[in-house]
Amino acid sequence: MMRSFKYTLTLALAAASAAGASICTAAENAATVAEAIYVNGKVLTVDAGNRVAEAVAIRDGRIQAVGRRADIEALVGPSTRVVDLKGKTMIPGFVDAHSHFLATGAGEAFSIDLSSAPVGAIKSIDEIVARLKRKAEKHAQGRMGAWLRL
Repeated sequence: MMRSFKYTLTLALAAASAAGASICTAAENAATVAEAIYVNGKVLTVDAGNRVAEAVAIRDGRIQAVGRRADIEALVGPSTRVVDLKGKTMIPGFVDAHSHFLATGAGEAFSIDLSSAPVGAIKSIDEIVARLKRKAEKHAQGRMGAWLRL
């Protein structure tokens, strides 16, 4: 039996997450074949019960149904694209509209961790000076400028 997860964002592919998705049962969609189905993997629903489904069907860029593989395969038509997840896990695709991932690279390039225990490994002033010198030499070789952040 396929579960209905209406009004809950249970699985969001990147294309469907922004608009939200209404999940329906196979019976509600019997007349409508899926454009694509994803099978042979773990589909994390991220619903209140943290259920794991076997398959998911997509139609018109939205989640059509989530549930057991046999129920989802009932939505396959002649033009349905069947995607084998090969045992991999399908997770919700959230769009992060505000991220600092570029700062990670800049942090590595321009920052020095001079933290002492228990956060860092620095144990003396000599270690601080040595790390500063290594970073300054690296910057000079790479022509990255003279500024370093602590």
